[in-house]
Amino acid sequence: MIKSWEEQADVTRSYLDKAAKRMKKWTDKKRRHASYQVGDKVMIKLLPQQFKAFRKVHKGLIRKYEGSFEIIGRVGEVAYKVQLPPSMKIHPVFHVSMLKPYHGDQDKPYVEDQDKPSRGDSSRSPPVMIDPLIKKSKRS
Repeated sequence: MIKSWEEQADVTRSYLDKAAKRMKKWTDKKRRHASYQVGDKVMIKLLPQQFKAFRKVHKGLIRKYEGSFEIIGRVGEVAYKVQLPPSMKIHPVFHVSMLKPYHGDQDKPYVEDQDKPSRGDSSRSPPVMIDPLIKKSKRS
């Protein structure tokens, strides 16, 4: 009886090892080995659990990646420290799986928010109604 338990345990271990190798093979096919340099621009995947502003918003309405942020250092082999604005009060070190390279438009220069007219400062005036529609009653 003891021998059968040991044999069963060995068979089970071999099946688990085989399944683990199969899972690793498929995972490695989809894995991308990304390495970044200091000064590179990246986009960050922010999860609602990490960022308070996203907690009350439905996950379908949240952008997948926020960007562009500059890498200011490497922490270990798979983590990077990112320069975040002071308004984002989260830890600035992210795993490489949470980062995505940022590719800005090369043709169009970036327009700063200060250069854009604000919503109330538009130079366009609203269209003027020339001929208002008049509803006639059915009785007259």
